[in-house]
Amino acid sequence: MQSAAAIITDDADAPKVASITHLQNGVENSTWPGWTVNLTNTSTTSTKVQLNFNDGLHQADFGADYNGKVHVYTTSGAFLKEVNLNSSNGWRA
Repeated sequence: MQSAAAIITDDADAPKVASITHLQNGVENSTWPGWTVNLTNTSTTSTKVQLNFNDGLHQADFGADYNGKVHVYTTSGAFLKEVNLNSSNGWRA
């Protein structure tokens, strides 16, 4: 008789994006545009949420209309990190 270890992965409670809502418009030389991203559950393990920034209408010029920086905050407003969008990260935060 042989025995072997097995790993069971249960993703039923894995957080998913529940909603994305508009927070504020960006104003040149003033406020940044903002959105609130809500997840379905609190994760018990490290969870990656990927945001893809796409100007589908091609109405903005990178470097002229925006600088490629994304600031990430908690729901209580505490700053977590700044992500620089560039070709090495596929323009994703």
